[in-house]
Amino acid sequence: MAFGYIGYTYYPKRNPCPVIASDTVIIHDTMTYTLKPDTITVYKIVHHSDTVQIPADIDSAAILKEYYSTVTYQWQQADTNIVIDGLTTITENRITDNSLQYHWLQPATIINNTPQGITSYSRYLTIGVDIPIQSMSYAEIEALYVFRRGYLGAGYTPKLRSFNFKIGIPIIHFKN
Repeated sequence: MAFGYIGYTYYPKRNPCPVIASDTVIIHDTMTYTLKPDTITVYKIVHHSDTVQIPADIDSAAILKEYYSTVTYQWQQADTNIVIDGLTTITENRITDNSLQYHWLQPATIINNTPQGITSYSRYLTIGVDIPIQSMSYAEIEALYVFRRGYLGAGYTPKLRSFNFKIGIPIIHFKN
């Protein structure tokens, strides 16, 4: 019971909970996006007819020049969130080009939460003692370099006055 209490009070001091650091990044979009003309639908076309009082001087060349001329209309709508620019080109009483661009004004907010105080080791250097069960006289001092794919090490047995080499690979991985 005493060991449980000591472990219960000692563990949080030795392994504190990680501190979460929040980093807020605000990104302002500086791109202007253009919609393809085939994705823009014209819902209403307004025709204005010109009335000519008869008798009047009619200039056929001026009428044909006006008919075959190209007229471009630009417009812009703005809001707190978006700015939309439109461009429409008309010739021969038909829309020949129609484009729409928009620019998003609201920034995108990205919050990155990063735990701090967590140390994740992927390689270790260990020092230990290898003690045989039947004969303590063949005890061995060893040092191991442990990495994700295995371990390398060396040891010394004083009774045999001999160095030895160790190598191994993991065969089973356990989750924490």
